Amino acid sequence: MDLYYVNNEAHKTGKHTVHKVGCDYFPTNYTYLGMFSSYRDALKKARAYYPEVDHCDQCCSVSPNKVFFNPR
Repeated sequence: MDLYYVNNEAHKTGKHTVHKVGCDYFPTNYTYLGMFSSYRDALKKARAYYPEVDHCDQCCSVSPNKVFFNPR
């Protein structure tokens, strides 16, 4: 589970961005969203503050280079 925040300042597109703690692009003006197991859940919460939100491509996307262990 990770801590998520939403940028209070919208991008030129009008969207606010959701970030995890530790992101290289973490905003200076933000609202705490909470602890979530998925950025998708954080996006749902962020929509309570702003109608137009998106996730940060750097900290919230699954990298194609990551390897996940599936024990099944």
